[in-house]
Amino acid sequence: MTTSLPNLHPAIVHLPLALLPAAILFDLLALARPTWTWLDRGAALLLLLAALGAAGAVVAGEEAEEGLGPQSPAVHQVLHAHEDLGKKSLMAIGALALARLFLAYRDRDRPRLTALFLRVVLLCAAGGALFLLGLAADRGGALVYGHGVAVERPAP
Repeated sequence: MTTSLPNLHPAIVHLPLALLPAAILFDLLALARPTWTWLDRGAALLLLLAALGAAGAVVAGEEAEEGLGPQSPAVHQVLHAHEDLGKKSLMAIGALALARLFLAYRDRDRPRLTALFLRVVLLCAAGGALFLLGLAADRGGALVYGHGVAVERPAP
């Protein structure tokens, strides 16, 4: 099978971009319905998948960077910011996933959510992680749409 993608980064990067907001939505609904523990478990699973997707995006991004060749100082600056924000997003989402998995495991036999204050704090932290991820996505968009990095024009 052939693909027109120059690397896997653009395909993988959408996983955390979709799964983190879904996890936040599940968490909000779980707070509104504390007896619907399946929402809590779903949020923890979505965060784990978002963290795995973010890890894959970082690895694929590093491999993509190796194949770029020389770039202008302006591109290098945006690329460094994109990489830095991506790694910070990965760390934040990974830490959130571990905390949420711990809470889900701890409460696995309880019919109602507990530690509501901690859950609200983690939900706010997830909002911060989403903000970081949005900044990383913005820098990635600037690389592609503003600087034309990894974009090939079709032959006439």
